[in-house]
Amino acid sequence: MDIKINHKIIKELCGSVSFKRGEAYFRAGKVTIDEHSADLCRATVKGAEDFHVTIEKDQAGRIQPSCSCPTLGNFSKSCQHVAAVLLAIVEGKTSGEQQLSQGI
Repeated sequence: MDIKINHKIIKELCGSVSFKRGEAYFRAGKVTIDEHSADLCRATVKGAEDFHVTIEKDQAGRIQPSCSCPTLGNFSKSCQHVAAVLLAIVEGKTSGEQQLSQGI
């Protein structure tokens, strides 16, 4: 995705607890990028069940995340699944075959 993002921004978006959980998902290779373009990323995060994450860039360049997990609707911060996908984008690594560019 063509967005400016780093670990600090992910922590602000998701909170420190979700960031740490997301990092564990990412480091364990549980993020698979299903679709990736300049304005959109769709991914699956494997856990007790699979959750589908969509990260979109709006016209103002802001990140608009969504997740199929029930947690996201209950909190003002994004969930650990969103954090895991954002980390995959930042790190440019996924457990799937598609590799992301480091030019983010």
